[in-house]
Amino acid sequence: MKTEWSWYETKYEMAEFILERLENYKENYNKNGYSLPNWVLSKSDKKEPDTNSEETKLKKIWNQELDMMIDSFRQILNYKLQFDNQLEYDEKKIQEGLNKFSKYYLHFWD
Repeated sequence: MKTEWSWYETKYEMAEFILERLENYKENYNKNGYSLPNWVLSKSDKKEPDTNSEETKLKKIWNQELDMMIDSFRQILNYKLQFDNQLEYDEKKIQEGLNKFSKYYLHFWD
């Protein structure tokens, strides 16, 4: 049952929803991802990779970006749920991850 203060928990509810889906997306992308994440490159660097090592590098960068997004949502939830004493609460890192999430939002598939 929602209370008149349930809106106060919105960021945690959203973080939980998004975190689960980001983790699932990353897992499935790494198993079945066919797209090359050239969206992680600057406009001047964008080109089709012509070697396996370039493809691997793009996928590694994309995984690092995903990890930053995932970590930011974990930190938000950890602040409330305290499930990991080792996980820091670093507002700067959280904001960086949220900025990346917003930057790449349109590149998550329908």
